Amino acid sequence: MLYIKPACYGDEPRDIYEYFKTNQAFPHESTTDQFFTESQFESYRMLGLYTMERLCGGACGNFLELTQTILTNHLGRSVPEWLANLMERAKENPGTQS
Repeated sequence: MLYIKPACYGDEPRDIYEYFKTNQAFPHESTTDQFFTESQFESYRMLGLYTMERLCGGACGNFLELTQTILTNHLGRSVPEWLANLMERAKENPGTQS
């Protein structure tokens, strides 16, 4: 399972950052009020899009590549042996992986 918790660091597109500056709880506002303003909805949508574009990089829809990218580029960790073996098998049998 891959769990991604959004956060703002200040390098987001300007409209997301501006919403963040005026709403201290963003992106962890309570969901008890389901009536989102347009700016609130768009800020969450754009933050999700921005986060996934940054994470996925050049993975091109390949989950194993995405996992490797997140481990090495974003978490600074090496690919574990079990994942390296799985990726190698997927390269040898490209039609067996979705």
